[in-house]
Amino acid sequence: MIKYEYFDDGKLLITKYIGEIDKETIKSYIHYIFTKSPCHNLEKLILDYREAKMLFNPKALLEIAQARKSGESGRKKNKSVFLVDTPMETALILIISKMYNKDLNPADFCSTLIGCIHILSLDINEKELDRRLKGLKLEFIA
Repeated sequence: MIKYEYFDDGKLLITKYIGEIDKETIKSYIHYIFTKSPCHNLEKLILDYREAKMLFNPKALLEIAQARKSGESGRKKNKSVFLVDTPMETALILIISKMYNKDLNPADFCSTLIGCIHILSLDINEKELDRRLKGLKLEFIA
């Protein structure tokens, strides 16, 4: 399952991946966000993988990175933070971010909400970010 919501007049997109997530689901979501949703103001992204079980191997990472590159091509610069919890998530996300980071927008990863707030220079506290993550209103169905 993928839950998401825009905040701050569309400048911040928070996405939470929950349960089993495969390569095709992520690629479909990326395509949807960058082609069908109102992301023209998008400046900052939080991508929370802490509750996800990623069902893809390192070879699939190239396709995911290419989908992200394609989606962001020609768009305003934005900054992404990947929230991760386990060493496997950290390794996979590091590979994805390195694959597209050199060509497109900067991406970081961290395991704490306070780190995420700091990296993105958000004007909210940890409790508010946690509330937002737990209450995302939209759901993407591939």
